Amino acid sequence: MESSLLLSEVEGGFTIKYKGGYLYPSLHPRQSIERKADNFTLLDNTLYIIPSPLLWYGIQNLLDKLPVHSYLLIVEREPLLLELSHQYAITDKRILFCSGSEYPGDLAILEHFPKTHLRHAKVLSLNGGYRLNKTWYQERQEQLQKGINHFWKNKMTLIHMGRAWISNIFKNLQKIPDSRILESWHSNIPMVIVGAGESLEHSLPVIQQIRNKVFLLAVDTALPILAAAQLRPDAILALESQFYNLYDFYGSLDLDIPIIADISSYPPLLRYYKGPKYFITSHFASIDLLIRIKSNAIASFDIPPLGSVGVAALWFAQYLSKGPIFVSGFDFAYKRGKSHAKEAPGHKLLLNQHTRFVNLGNYEAAINRPFLSMMDKNGNICNSDLILEGYRNNFFALCEKSDNVYDLSNMGLDLGIPQVSTTEVINILWDYPVRDYTLPHHQVPISQETISTFINLERKRINNLIDSITSKDNNKIDTLLAELDYLYCFFPDEPWKGLYPPGFLSRVLAAANYFRQQLGLL
Repeated sequence: MESSLLLSEVEGGFTIKYKGGYLYPSLHPRQSIERKADNFTLLDNTLYIIPSPLLWYGIQNLLDKLPVHSYLLIVEREPLLLELSHQYAITDKRILFCSGSEYPGDLAILEHFPKTHLRHAKVLSLNGGYRLNKTWYQERQEQLQKGINHFWKNKMTLIHMGRAWISNIFKNLQKIPDSRILESWHSNIPMVIVGAGESLEHSLPVIQQIRNKVFLLAVDTALPILAAAQLRPDAILALESQFYNLYDFYGSLDLDIPIIADISSYPPLLRYYKGPKYFITSHFASIDLLIRIKSNAIASFDIPPLGSVGVAALWFAQYLSKGPIFVSGFDFAYKRGKSHAKEAPGHKLLLNQHTRFVNLGNYEAAINRPFLSMMDKNGNICNSDLILEGYRNNFFALCEKSDNVYDLSNMGLDLGIPQVSTTEVINILWDYPVRDYTLPHHQVPISQETISTFINLERKRINNLIDSITSKDNNKIDTLLAELDYLYCFFPDEPWKGLYPPGFLSRVLAAANYFRQQLGLL
């Protein structure tokens, strides 16, 4: 196909012939494109992808009526057309213009815009340049929309839980000096990790059979299930930040089993639990507080934001050992009336609530989450939801990176790993010795004085910010806001390039007073 570019002056502007076709109308091209732009109805909170701007006809028309929280992403994939477009480019802070060959990636593109302003990504075609790379532009729209959806999924969780997580962090700092350092064995120790799904019930016999050859890591919800089966885990993973976590440890707070807890976990659990504690930090938000905690070596073990304690358990198993890893209880699906295995707190609660007037359907939970009918490992239809499916996808992604993960169960959604029978498990572990496994016992080299100094410095920063906002000292506000971004990370909006949303500083002031009070109680 002919790839030369021909720019021709016609009545009412210029037209372009490229690759055997005209990209603008042959008569009155400017007027035609501007009329087309004027006829578009533009939505607020939308990132518009404008393929192939060419001579930029119609772009100014779009800018003139662009809603306040919408933006234009203008992309040219063809090198010859890109060279031409640069000569006519419009400069505007609401525009990002880039070439397809130097496209930085969809996530990087979203970082260029205030993501709290965006809800949608849409392709808006003004000329024939769109047809030259139609599939690519459509893919960009799909991926950018996925990125926006993912951002808001995380943001809604942060809006709901962010204040509690940060408050928990400050309270749990007091426990750091009494904790231990979490280190990898860098060995081939075989491991079993268990969740609280119904499939765990059916895997308990094989776990009992191989117990003396493996390191058993349990998520917190699985603890009472293992206890009922006379199985003692070698470590417990607890990431829950709310009081529901106490149900998992009912009657077990005096255990001496090591607990691996997020620094944002529910503080009363860590205050009353008697066993050794290992702290980790999940980066639920990009905030300077977590960076300061790590730079001061207060909690230096980081994990990615994985969403689910079950996914985190697999991540830990892969970190701790390179040996075979067996998993059970990670169903990411459920039967109506039985969301967990027997003895799990959630299952017990359903049984306790069951009366002649209240059945075991657990319909309230099903209504609260978008319900999905999905195919299970055996080709049958099972119940799941969008949140569980998201967790399964994260679990699946971790499994794809390893060839040493095996599934002990035959229930729930497919995890992308081999299902193994009892005989196969025994054969895999045949050459492994019988032994006890323990986590490292090294104490964290942090004193209570270091923690007190850290808390006092945070309190001082907050006091300085409150004084600056009250006295309207704008020279200090921006710097302090950057250092204290945890005060507003759970807001539905955020500052962008020095501009504050309506009422932003008033809300920051309220949050600052709240956390100053929290720090004063420590």
